Parts: sequence; C-alpha cells; structure tokens
Amino acid sequence: MRVPPEIKTEPRERPENVKEQIVRERGFLNQRLESEQVAEFEYQPGQCQKSYRMVVLRKNLSIERGEKVLFDEIRYFFYISNRRI
Repeated sequence: MRVPPEIKTEPRERPENVKEQIVRERGFLNQRLESEQVAEFEYQPGQCQKSYRMVVLRKNLSIERGEKVLFDEIRYFFYISNRRI
C-alpha cells in the first residue's frame, strides 16, 4: 500500500477583492444583488398541444453611485423548458 507524500506547504490566502472599492471611489454606477427568488409553474401556450415548465427568477438589485444608494430595482427573468415538472 502506497502512502501519499506529506504536504509541506500551506494553502494560499485569497487576495482581497478590491473591485467594489474602486467602483465606489471613482463614482461609477454599481449594481449589487440583494436577493433572488425562484418559482416554477406549468405553462401551455394557446396553440400548443403540450405544456412546458416556466421558471421565473426575480432579482432584487440595489443601484448605487459612490456611497449613495440611488434606488432599488426588481428584474424578472423567464425561462421556458421542455423538461416536465
């Protein structure tokens, strides 16, 4: 039976994420995801013989410029799948 060699190094630390800090300092428009919800239901278009699965994704975004929160925005995304529920 073979024994794996001993690891002599230590794991690297993840570097600090400075992107959001730079966006705030320079006053660019920053869209942050606050939350998201997913729902699905059966959907059958009027002329179709079979039903499809409709998946709806709602994203709650916070729109900021610099340190100021301008407004909250809700966006909806709709996906139609031929996969049965």
